[in-house]
Amino acid sequence: MKVIVADTAQSALQQGLRFFSDDLNYSFIQSRAGKVRAAHTPVTTVYHRPWNRVIMDPIRDANPFFHLFESLWILAGRNDVAFLTQFNKKMEDYSDNGKTYHGAYGWRLAQNGNDGIDQLTKVIEMIKKNPKDRRCVMSIWDPALDLGADSLDIPCNDMIKVDASRGKIDLTVFNRSNDMIWGAYGANVVQFSMLQEYISLMTGIPIGTYYQVSTDYHVYEDVYMKLMGKYVMNDIDVYHQPIRVFPAFKMDNPEKFDYDLFGMFDAWDADSIPEMLEYEYQTDYFRTIVQPMANMFFAYKVFGNGPTRDYKYDWLVAGSEWIQRRLETKAG
Repeated sequence: MKVIVADTAQSALQQGLRFFSDDLNYSFIQSRAGKVRAAHTPVTTVYHRPWNRVIMDPIRDANPFFHLFESLWILAGRNDVAFLTQFNKKMEDYSDNGKTYHGAYGWRLAQNGNDGIDQLTKVIEMIKKNPKDRRCVMSIWDPALDLGADSLDIPCNDMIKVDASRGKIDLTVFNRSNDMIWGAYGANVVQFSMLQEYISLMTGIPIGTYYQVSTDYHVYEDVYMKLMGKYVMNDIDVYHQPIRVFPAFKMDNPEKFDYDLFGMFDAWDADSIPEMLEYEYQTDYFRTIVQPMANMFFAYKVFGNGPTRDYKYDWLVAGSEWIQRRLETKAG
């Protein structure tokens, strides 16, 4: 098994690209979605600072709005298509009925999925009662729903082990099939490090290490070659490009965080975008990160406006630069 150790998502991406540049590490196979480079063995990625989850690299050009709001959508236990497609229209392609997702992670972890068991709340209660408990396991995969099923959205991340026995919240995620660029070092590192931070917040135990076990670690050949070509054309050293790290913004009061989390989605359900933007949040995290990100995105989406100020936190800088790149492309 190959182990990739990284302090940031950006570092993991760079190491993953380097891994697939060595033909001793992979074989070409034909998948249902095209030709892929598939690793010979499972790959485990270890993040010692999982809060450094935002990829700032302009060449990778990750969509920070989609990554942030999808992660909040997961924490809220949702499975609706409408909310996510505001930030990423392509997400429509993974719904069987155009309204909900078959394998939505948050829905599976919350009381709506997996036979009505609210796994996330249960695990948090277990850790509070006994931080040494080794049975804090949550299942996203449901054989009754997924084994042999014909769906566009069969969960790739299938099982989560939460371990607080060493005085910190460590998280291990088991993944059956992991695309390195869009999945492992795109959406997944944000989704599950946010889940890890949420559990840390709710239990009062510091966040620890995040382990992503990818049993089928691969990259789509066309995506890989296109991305690597951009690095070469821009004369950037993909493996040693400086990483800009901004201070991690800590979540605060647990009850108020849930109030803001569910309040944001209630406001969106009630009146879509306007109510969500005007909602009066109680926590620093939502006031400082989430609300400005929403305002920035919809100002760009609805009015074509660019960022109006300089930002210092990772999400906000990433969002500002992502929009600015699009405005420059449109203008040039």
